[in-house]
Amino acid sequence: MRAVAGRVGASPMLLYHYFADKTELIVALWDDILKELLQQISSSVVGAATARQRLRASIEAYFSYWEQHPENFKLVFLTDLSASKLAKIGFEQSDEYQQVVQLAISQIRDFAAEIGAGEQNVILAKDLRASMVAGYLHSRLFNIRYPWGDLDALRAATVGAIIDTIEKTLLAAT
Repeated sequence: MRAVAGRVGASPMLLYHYFADKTELIVALWDDILKELLQQISSSVVGAATARQRLRASIEAYFSYWEQHPENFKLVFLTDLSASKLAKIGFEQSDEYQQVVQLAISQIRDFAAEIGAGEQNVILAKDLRASMVAGYLHSRLFNIRYPWGDLDALRAATVGAIIDTIEKTLLAAT
């Protein structure tokens, strides 16, 4: 709380006026970050003519946001809060979190329709997308000692691999 208070030029006691504890403050920060992320993703798909293009644009925007704000990625995905506190606050039930997840599901459903696949594997495709995106971002943002080659080529290949995996997963159900 002292560190945050120092960054915003306030006293720690003032923060306690607005937030009961560190967990409540972190959840508020998560919500703001996810709102920003959702805005970036939503604006990135405007004008994309096909579901495949919207899917690609959203993945690119997701990567761009976290690459531009690695400290936010750490805060949202790597903050060490106890499982009991997370269960108490129900982060996965927050509106912002649910909107990000629902946007991904909606885009995958649209993509399934575009390629003539059923919806049987939409949730599996969403989970694969989340896993692959998280793997890329964790590697890209935090594995800085690895001798990466062409990072732009790696990113483009990763986006393509994610879309290919989603497509194969969706078509496997038909």
